[in-house]
Amino acid sequence: MKTLSTAQAARLLGVSDQSVANWVDSGDLRAGKTPGGHRRVEPKDLVKFLKRLKLRVPSELLSDDTVMLVVDDEQEVGQSIKRSLKTKHPDWKISIALDGYAAGEAVATDHPHVVLLNLHVPGMDGLEICRKLKAMRIPHRTLVVALAALPSPQDKEAAMSAGAAAYLPKPVDLDHLWQTIHKLLPVSG
Repeated sequence: MKTLSTAQAARLLGVSDQSVANWVDSGDLRAGKTPGGHRRVEPKDLVKFLKRLKLRVPSELLSDDTVMLVVDDEQEVGQSIKRSLKTKHPDWKISIALDGYAAGEAVATDHPHVVLLNLHVPGMDGLEICRKLKAMRIPHRTLVVALAALPSPQDKEAAMSAGAAAYLPKPVDLDHLWQTIHKLLPVSG
């Protein structure tokens, strides 16, 4: 997405053009100006502004080049999650790994922005996968959302200590999963 005029930003946010102009003029929202004096807002700056105020970020502002990996030994669960996320954002590249080994290969080749990680997959402990992801040097920070079939406070603490950004119980509430991803996902570029 290219830069936004105040009118375009206002439509995305459901506010008046003047509100956006006021945010820019007060320095709350970073923006540039065209040679003709028109304000232009970078999508990434609008996202930072919204997150700073703890406001909802419209899905149109999320990057179209988002790559996700769903790691779950139950193919049907992985496909269900993938279908749900694709309905919200069809441009995202979403792949599925059924075990720890396949997850490692996918991370090395695809460099996902988000990994939805079942903590109990064959081939490698989910916590170990999470630690390895956090230690990898890839062009961006990979967010891990840990999924647990038998959630417990100890499991959650271990997942968060291993580097997970969020922890959700299974079966996955797909709307809650979407909200969690939407809240955590960085905007690239």
